[in-house]
Amino acid sequence: MEGFAKIISWLFLPLFTPIYALIALLFLPSENPYCFYFDCLYMLLDDSKMALIYIFSIFLIIAPGFSFVILYRFNITSTIEMDDKNERSFPILMMLLWSIMLYSILYSMIPNQFSKFILSFPFSGILVIATFYFLNKWKKISIHAAGAGIATGFILAYTLLHPFYSIILLCVFVLMSGLVMSARLYLKKHSTFEVVFGWLIGLFITFITVIIYP
Repeated sequence: MEGFAKIISWLFLPLFTPIYALIALLFLPSENPYCFYFDCLYMLLDDSKMALIYIFSIFLIIAPGFSFVILYRFNITSTIEMDDKNERSFPILMMLLWSIMLYSILYSMIPNQFSKFILSFPFSGILVIATFYFLNKWKKISIHAAGAGIATGFILAYTLLHPFYSIILLCVFVLMSGLVMSARLYLKKHSTFEVVFGWLIGLFITFITVIIYP
């Protein structure tokens, strides 16, 4: 069981989980056959979809992941997973920096008629990470759970704004969130409060941001 919990923790690292949500919305069609309006991510051209996946992956997975390895190699953090609360502030700031860079680049490149979800998603990530920077001074809130919350909040907002979109995907991400939180609890990385609160923070901020983003 411990091995399974570790696999879940690595498969759903907070760097990965939001990308899973983006890929799902890019490639799973709406149940509405007339979904041709610009805010439908599925209707983007394939080249645009792949470009988005590449740029999101560079700034949300590759760059932060490489940064964390550098921090570990230079003994700034004692573990890759940043188990010590006192060692998390600088890595969180680096995640915030990469997220701001992603949003800035997309904002300068994306035309006005492009889907608002492409900008609201990274912007919500900036707000979540900034919130976690300050929360970390108080409590070791689960970043794994927050990543699952971000993905679920994004799917929830998208589903509400696209009434013909299947609710099955939302159910899948809720179940995934349960797996992630259960794995972190089983491995004794966090308390129940830390995982549930982390998930709720990620979900709430992302959902509200995506809904009200102009």
